[in-house]
Amino acid sequence: LHDSLNPGAPFIAINCSAIPENLIEAELFGYVEGTFTGARRGGTKGRIEEANGGTLLLDEIGDMPFNLQTRLLRVLQEREVTRLGSSERHPVDVRVISATHCDINKFIQEQRFREDLFYRLNGMQVHIPALRQRQDIDNIIAKLTQRYQGGAMHPAALDLLKNQEWRGNIRQLEQAIRLAVALAGEGLAILPEHFPCLEQPESKRDEKSLKEFERKKVQDALDANHGNVKATAQQLGVARGTIYRKLRME
Repeated sequence: LHDSLNPGAPFIAINCSAIPENLIEAELFGYVEGTFTGARRGGTKGRIEEANGGTLLLDEIGDMPFNLQTRLLRVLQEREVTRLGSSERHPVDVRVISATHCDINKFIQEQRFREDLFYRLNGMQVHIPALRQRQDIDNIIAKLTQRYQGGAMHPAALDLLKNQEWRGNIRQLEQAIRLAVALAGEGLAILPEHFPCLEQPESKRDEKSLKEFERKKVQDALDANHGNVKATAQQLGVARGTIYRKLRME
């Protein structure tokens, strides 16, 4: 959005959940010298002023402290910023983009987010689906694999990736692919075993559990027959070769 309108203008991003509550006000609005202990000599302008003429991204806006929401609303309405410790107003012209993983409507009902601020910010909404819901996940996997100079993705490895929940979304996928490339070797084929931390699909887990169950039954029968493979095979009604295969879990 920023690049399509004015790519040469400032682009300022601030994560509202990553800044301590006692610092976020100064971070956003700036302050004058002597406002608080440790304040920079001469003061400093805030992130909103830094974005003047460009775009301000307020990431995780749902985590913004309630008392600061009132000040932000005033800035958006009046297009002016007053630094902490000052009465001087500084005009600003910013385009605001906000993002959140929270249910803002629920927060409004619980009086954790100002309804009037929501309506002031709520121009065009873009819902970004979770990674597991993306229709272009194949392309995302291919681009990340290429970024880390990985080789061809084995079809079984691709199926494994596409069957994950990806609760960490693209950050989790990127880290998984980065590790897989390191384990496989740069430029070499990536196999399912190069994703040791990923959950196997339910069908695979069921298949593995069944094999373990069968192996235990065979082992129990073999123990009861004092290690006699022929007697165990006769008892279970299978060939001797089957006994060996089950014990190897093939």
